[in-house]
Amino acid sequence: MDKTLLYSSSIDIQDDEMELLEKMLDFYDIEYKSVDKVRSAYRITDENNSYCLKVLGRGYKRAHKSFYLSKALMDKGFDHLAPYIYTKHNEYLIKYKKSSFYMTGWIDGDEVSFKDIDDILDSARLLAKFHNTAKNLEVPEHIKIRNRHNKWLEHFNKQVDAVKGFVTKINKKSKTMGFDLIFQNNLHIFMQEAEYSIALLNTPEAKHAFSIAEKENFICHDSFYYQNILRDREGKLYLVDLESSLLDCPMSDLGKLIRRILCKHKFKWDFDLCRRIIDAYDSVRPIEREELYPLLAMISFPHKYWKFGKKRYLKKKEWTEADYQNKLKKVIELQDYKLDMISNFAKFYGIT
Repeated sequence: MDKTLLYSSSIDIQDDEMELLEKMLDFYDIEYKSVDKVRSAYRITDENNSYCLKVLGRGYKRAHKSFYLSKALMDKGFDHLAPYIYTKHNEYLIKYKKSSFYMTGWIDGDEVSFKDIDDILDSARLLAKFHNTAKNLEVPEHIKIRNRHNKWLEHFNKQVDAVKGFVTKINKKSKTMGFDLIFQNNLHIFMQEAEYSIALLNTPEAKHAFSIAEKENFICHDSFYYQNILRDREGKLYLVDLESSLLDCPMSDLGKLIRRILCKHKFKWDFDLCRRIIDAYDSVRPIEREELYPLLAMISFPHKYWKFGKKRYLKKKEWTEADYQNKLKKVIELQDYKLDMISNFAKFYGIT
């Protein structure tokens, strides 16, 4: 039977792409019936089951790390991960030219929605369960995991310096665009928030939280987006893609999750929702008071302002001028809501 004909997808699979997939599938003891592309993964279906084939360009070390972290988490009882499927030769990873391939079971479900309150709170509880398990994991010594402990201050300062550099570029331009002017005119807001975040990181409380996190050797997912959180047909949540995981304070994951949700116009930096997310997480992994300092620092740092500057002046992303302006204007429009949220957070949790 000519299997090259047995694939379909909402995302087109090119002939040369399918040819490569067939070579990889030959490593597995699977008589596949169809292949579908879903985001950056492939759904492989045989007579009875479906599987997820992932490809990482130049990602052998990251894929290697992901496997051992997954194994260590499951050994400690974290059952919210898809199991790996081994090749005919009992290998979990295929290295082919400059790419790496691996296969797991397919999770039959949907991505969670960060617009749905129940999904948001369930995701916070899943993150807490992940953090409870992801400390002092036993992985082989040869597995290198990036360490970001005690590097928040350096990271924030680099972003501040980058933004100042973007404004310097604007000042040197002979002709400025609308985005340039919006970015330049709101530098004082960026600096106000950035300086507040950095001040929080310099408190004894934050330093204590970072010290404890480092001693307990916490792993953070570092890519805890809705695309990587799936709910199956029975309602159970699964976490996928551990390739970006690193050593860090758990408040990095939680702070980014909260920031990512609250910055949407739907929620307008709603402190009540912020508190509910924290409570959901805290119900599974209690948050120490000292951890609230780096948490607020991560939430309050003006990440999107820096991010859009980076896309415009470094990456030179090919958005229209209107797109650039509209995206930045949406951030600025919610600025007063964000300042109120930061103030309410500090008052509620007694951060001075």
